[in-house]
Amino acid sequence: MGEAVQCAVVVSCGEKEEEGMEMSVTEVSMQMLDMEGKHLNGKESLGILGEAMERGKRIRAKKEEGKLRFREYEEMRRKRKARKERIENALDMVCIATGISILFAFSSFLFFST
Repeated sequence: MGEAVQCAVVVSCGEKEEEGMEMSVTEVSMQMLDMEGKHLNGKESLGILGEAMERGKRIRAKKEEGKLRFREYEEMRRKRKARKERIENALDMVCIATGISILFAFSSFLFFST
């Protein structure tokens, strides 16, 4: 299973001067965020969109199903963030222990060499 992304389509509307008070679409853009909350660039976004269109199922989801899928996405994102924090904390502890060991070895060398 591939990584989940959050996709939003943003539509900007404006008023056409030549047509009076009629509203028209002035811009349409798609924004995708990965599991870490980083914006994906055009190449990555197009790859995801192409794969979704090629292999994805077109599901007419009800509002409740959409909310449930978004909650699942948020839960996966939270778990991924927690796992990264645990790994980073463990790496910090290893670095601190290494630094203390080097300091102890150096001070022992100085103390016992005189």
